[in-house]
Amino acid sequence: MLAALRTFRSNAVPCLCLVALCATTLPAAGQASRSEPAPGSSAVLAEGHELREGLTSLSTVPNGIFGSYEHEGEILHFETRRGPRTPSVLRKSDPRTPKFEIDVQFMNGNGQPFLIQIGGHAPIDETWVASTEGVTDDAGPKRKREFVLAAKAIESLAKVKFTRRFHPEYRTLLHLAPLVASARVIDKIEEGGDQEISSPKLLASSPYRHKVEIHDQSCCFGLGRHGATIGKLISSSGVTTTAVITCNHGTCAHQMPHKCSWTSPANRNNHVHNHASCSTPYNATSVYGHNSNDDTDHQYREVRENFHPSPTGGTCNNSSSNNHPTNCY
Repeated sequence: MLAALRTFRSNAVPCLCLVALCATTLPAAGQASRSEPAPGSSAVLAEGHELREGLTSLSTVPNGIFGSYEHEGEILHFETRRGPRTPSVLRKSDPRTPKFEIDVQFMNGNGQPFLIQIGGHAPIDETWVASTEGVTDDAGPKRKREFVLAAKAIESLAKVKFTRRFHPEYRTLLHLAPLVASARVIDKIEEGGDQEISSPKLLASSPYRHKVEIHDQSCCFGLGRHGATIGKLISSSGVTTTAVITCNHGTCAHQMPHKCSWTSPANRNNHVHNHASCSTPYNATSVYGHNSNDDTDHQYREVRENFHPSPTGGTCNNSSSNNHPTNCY
């Protein structure tokens, strides 16, 4: 799951056993949104509420919303996609579990995603790609400002109300605040153990690090744990330039305790959370198909071992129950 962030890929007992457009134009196709937002914010905002404090756009799109925010001449866009309901066993064992699997992405004014959340185990819209193309090591300060802009956008969203129809999207957007805040903190560069990859020559030419975090919590009435991950691309100065969050069919990683993490010694050919996930059917017990912990293990291995595990084999489709996510190694 974690490498330069390019493509990003669980609902019962998993653990048993893981945007009135005020702006007159929209981003060009292929940039901020693949869908054409419907004009007017009235379909999204609750009666009596208006766009305010920098929010310039809030519209419906198929299976979600699209919005824009502007502050001191800088613009960002955000959008959501709603997927299936999360497993009932997860919701019953933890009321904080979201009702639906919801994907979110925040994009800069050029339409380049720098923050993506995947509610399930694969993006609902496969065109959502958080890429580092064109991002050089001196882009850290710019990306840090973009995360600041995202924080301000969420603060403005907290001062309005959405219609009942979009309550799940509203809560999902507001719940991203802690993650956005943490992404603004300078990250300590902790390297993995691959001494060959971390040679001085390679470090000089490849300043980025790819970090993967595993988060988990008790689930399924104490019968196991639910796991998910956060992938970050970190510049040589410790600035998070891109972040990808997985929820793996339940509570999202940034809403659960941190279990462990691993950071690559230098740049890799993969992308952060390269949409790595199992493509087999979800099954809470993981005795067939996969659960959230299988997705978590799959995502961690992609970053740690720098390859793409099979989405239909191994832990994604064996007969062993997987009651907890892997430990970092």
